[in-house]
Amino acid sequence: MKILVTGGNGFLGSWVVKRLIEDNHQVKILHRPHSDLSSLNGLKFESAIGDVTDPQSLLMATKDSEAVFHIAGLISYSSKDNDLMKKINVQGTANVVDACIKAGVRRLIFTSSVVAVGASFKPEILNEESPYTLQKFNLGYYNTKKEAEDLIIDAVKNRKLDAVIVNPAAMFGPGDAVKGSRKTQLKVVRGELPFYPPGGVNVLHVDDAVSAHIQALKKGRSGERYILGGENLKIKDFFKMLAQAGGKKPPSIGLPSVALKGIYELSKVASKIGISFSSSSDSYLLSTLYHWYDSSKARQELEFRPRPAMSAIEESVAWSRAHGFLD
Repeated sequence: MKILVTGGNGFLGSWVVKRLIEDNHQVKILHRPHSDLSSLNGLKFESAIGDVTDPQSLLMATKDSEAVFHIAGLISYSSKDNDLMKKINVQGTANVVDACIKAGVRRLIFTSSVVAVGASFKPEILNEESPYTLQKFNLGYYNTKKEAEDLIIDAVKNRKLDAVIVNPAAMFGPGDAVKGSRKTQLKVVRGELPFYPPGGVNVLHVDDAVSAHIQALKKGRSGERYILGGENLKIKDFFKMLAQAGGKKPPSIGLPSVALKGIYELSKVASKIGISFSSSSDSYLLSTLYHWYDSSKARQELEFRPRPAMSAIEESVAWSRAHGFLD
């Protein structure tokens, strides 16, 4: 099958590309002229120069594709990037949808995120039907991924698009240290962080996410979303696993939710009067939330069988150490 992948040189994207090539698909990757393609060294693929924010380049890349994996997106926890996330995550997805419809693509697999499902201030487990309740906090990444999903679902209902949505949780595995969001976790692995926040996280091995993406192409139901989650952990226990994998003592000082929420509120007030408070101000609030999810639907329909969180963490740490991220 001829398959176009957006975001194919990123962490998850490169894993998906490798699997597609192993499965003997003809893979084309949409990327900018000067994109770093080192994660794809040794792989045989076709390049399509362009960007999801450029409709014409998208249409050119899509015109002979039978399927599209739309993985490209911007992740940021700074409100300063909200407009850019709107452009890339929402308008970019709208452009992909338009290109797929015009080109007659047989199936679109859209990589969303569990953040589009939402999160909770209490330890409860969410599923695909849980209402999204975080709009009021103006969390750019969360809201734009939810808006992008809504575009996909609308196109399935009203424009005859065949599309499946997958919602991966926090993915770990070889190569993940290149992600900007891994800075805090690497500090824990090095034993440099004494604190832990009160929330919860769901940890997934990237290879299990990839397997579910492939199954979504084969057997996912059009218009449906599938949560891809591994183990639900308190962040305290997650940090303990990271420290254990790094051979260090885990953080021992718990940060109270009220303090973190207060810093978040202060950062919002500061930004309104032109004071730059933090490059990732949303993180203060997010660290108090429970990102816990039920993956029963993916287990039943996509043969999703996630491995234990510790396995993903150990492989992540081993790769990070071997590639100099823990020096």
